[in-house]
Amino acid sequence: MLRMPALLSVANALLSVVLLWLPFTRDDGQGPVRTVDATEVVEGARALLPWPVLAPDTLPDDWRTTVARLDPAADGETVVNLGYLTPEPRFVGLSQSATKQRTFVAEVTLSGDEVGTSTIDGATWQRLESDDGSRRSLVRIADGATYVVYSSGDWALLEQFTATLTAG
Repeated sequence: MLRMPALLSVANALLSVVLLWLPFTRDDGQGPVRTVDATEVVEGARALLPWPVLAPDTLPDDWRTTVARLDPAADGETVVNLGYLTPEPRFVGLSQSATKQRTFVAEVTLSGDEVGTSTIDGATWQRLESDDGSRRSLVRIADGATYVVYSSGDWALLEQFTATLTAG
């Protein structure tokens, strides 16, 4: 009989295979940037994972979803990656996982250093900035998962995007 962790690992592997077969990309006629529909990835992750999977509730119409995928962390935990392109254009990403891998935050934030905090909808997010200033990140650990919002944009952009995140 399979135990719960083994069952989740099997379910995670099966979901990853299924998601690879789904056609997430489409040409929306807006230029060379390919857009994706994150709905199935987000809904699948929310059904599979025991922690709250965040995704934007609403975004401006001129933002485009460019990344929606599940990746494995080194410890086998699932990493949910979502990415969006603003009209400027600026990329804003969200990586989230229950991984205990210490390098997860360092990899996503480009080894960012703490430079303060932001309070968004009553929750405190740690601000990290890479040494060269090319990446700013907001990091929060809650409900058994680590959430990292990142961009080359300014803090206002990250805070605006983070305020749209819900667990469904």
